[in-house]
Amino acid sequence: MDWQASISIDREILPNLVVNAGYFRTWFGNFQITDNLVLAPTDYSPYSVVVPTDPRLPSSGQTLTGLYDLNPNKFGIQPNNIISRSANGYETGSFNGTEFHKQEEIYNGVDVNFQLRLKDKAQLGGGWNVGNAVQLGLAAGGSASAGTNSCYVIDSPQQLFNCAIDVPYQHRVKVNGSYQFPWGIQAAAVVQSNPGANYGANATFTNADVSPTLGRNLSGATTVTIPLVKPLSLFGPRINQVDLRGTKIFRFGGRRIQANVDAYNLFNVNTPVTLFGTYNRTPTATNPNRFGQPTQVLDGRLVKFSAQIDF
Repeated sequence: MDWQASISIDREILPNLVVNAGYFRTWFGNFQITDNLVLAPTDYSPYSVVVPTDPRLPSSGQTLTGLYDLNPNKFGIQPNNIISRSANGYETGSFNGTEFHKQEEIYNGVDVNFQLRLKDKAQLGGGWNVGNAVQLGLAAGGSASAGTNSCYVIDSPQQLFNCAIDVPYQHRVKVNGSYQFPWGIQAAAVVQSNPGANYGANATFTNADVSPTLGRNLSGATTVTIPLVKPLSLFGPRINQVDLRGTKIFRFGGRRIQANVDAYNLFNVNTPVTLFGTYNRTPTATNPNRFGQPTQVLDGRLVKFSAQIDF
């Protein structure tokens, strides 16, 4: 079950200018948990690794703790899982005598929108949003994730590793306008600025890397992949885009023809919309470290012609 609360206000600032502002908050619920009854937190052994020295990494050169590996005597045992919801006895948990918060995901955001009409020929509108949600995937779609807290232990103590994610508040701006010229000609534009693409920094560590602190090799594996940065903490440059449309209306008796020309990404910017989130600790000439490099950029300038006939 999710809970939503909001408050908004509309105000006519000038005879032709209307402004709307609102605050929105969402509490997400109905989280599922899986408890393997044959495992307990004591069935895991701690270890640590050293983060590579790299100014692009917030924890450059530091020791990364809070990592656990299943003990060999428990590896391969047939699981006995119970699936429940966090409200059914798992709202709080403890490990080594420490109590942790219940699982939660909360979104906070503010929207401000305006609409301005000038002399019946020009219109200008748009909005500004700031909130603690990150869009996952391409700029034009994908899901979103807000700040989360799942700091409790069921089976593995490593669940406390990066269990609290404080998503930064980010700004989104979009402005659109149109103007009606004589002779049935109309021009319109959309300008938008969105947060940059989110990416991680996942690195592979071997038995040789973890055995000095673990005291043994990994159970059932020779390598382990570890995130070197907190999720939803690294972002690429902001994604800015300008789109234009020109329209000409022709009338022939009872027929109306609307001819359009659209220009998307007018300035042909190549801002990254996805970035490489794997950190190669042992780069070579044939396998370089591509961490943070773009894997997809904003679609290039596109011009489209279209027509609509009404009769």
